[in-house]
Amino acid sequence: MSRGRPLSPILRDAFEHQRRLREEFRTHRLHAYIAAETHTNGCLLNAEGRARGIDPMTLFTRNRAYAYRYASEELRDWWEQHPRVTFPEYERQMYEAVPDDYYDMQLIA
Repeated sequence: MSRGRPLSPILRDAFEHQRRLREEFRTHRLHAYIAAETHTNGCLLNAEGRARGIDPMTLFTRNRAYAYRYASEELRDWWEQHPRVTFPEYERQMYEAVPDDYYDMQLIA
């Protein structure tokens, strides 16, 4: 990535933070999948999704249009109460949860 030059500590920390955030999101997405599967009694796909052999996990990993095309009514109802979160939305939520003075405190430390 850096072609032999060391990364600056700031850039290295940013890459590490992004890696951890993506890892946390994968865990969040897996928990959402399991909760939806439990709530819908395993009925995640509609008839078209089942006929096409769609992997139900892709309803949580691919774009919204794809997800809603193949999602069962039960899953759509569940998403009404527990919104389907994409990585950019998750990332925004995590940054909004950070206290306003967090970054000032990091500069002092």
